[in-house]
Amino acid sequence: MNRMGRTLGLGGALVALAGAFAGCGGDDDKGSRGGSLASITDAIEAPTGTVDETTVGDVGVEFEKVTQAQIPQGVRRDAQTAQSTGTVSCPAGGTVNASGSGNESSGHSTASYNNCCATANCCLDGEADIYFSTEQGAAYTYCGSYDVTYTCEGTTTAVSYEGCLNSSGELVYAIEVDGDTYAVSGSYSNGSGTLEITGENGTWTCTYSNNSGSCTGTGGNFTF
Repeated sequence: MNRMGRTLGLGGALVALAGAFAGCGGDDDKGSRGGSLASITDAIEAPTGTVDETTVGDVGVEFEKVTQAQIPQGVRRDAQTAQSTGTVSCPAGGTVNASGSGNESSGHSTASYNNCCATANCCLDGEADIYFSTEQGAAYTYCGSYDVTYTCEGTTTAVSYEGCLNSSGELVYAIEVDGDTYAVSGSYSNGSGTLEITGENGTWTCTYSNNSGSCTGTGGNFTF
């Protein structure tokens, strides 16, 4: 779990991306890169899915796919890099090329992963758009939209997804299941963990243990 995320932090490979993050999921992952900061935050702030006993299991599975190959946030407040163009070397080979525009309060960076490897056997290729805001009261400091291919130990998967880093420093992902979206944060691995899941019907905190569990939230409690 998180083999790449443990080793490839923004303090090294991704400092030029202004604190962005990336992830990987299964071949059947849905979603698309957003065209603006607003489109990414809308996916998180206006989810369309219903949180209930029939959906939270699949939400957990999709969340794990996204976070398995996560490149975690590192330097969160490097506003100057959003105005620069440059190449950053990755720990085990390859590069990340970044270019951006903006000022100290907001900006937009684009990035290309070129066989960017955390270890010799775990590498990323693809594209990303990263947006940041340091304005007082902003709900999210960084948001990213990714279209990447992840190869690790002989297995290659592709993912397109979106997510944001909120003002509390927590990553919130836009998770899609059967065409509906959910805003999800927390931790989940191998059928166990705790997630906060927001859908069109409210927000629940769900505790998983061996692929079953319970949720408490806006509309009461339920088990699954």
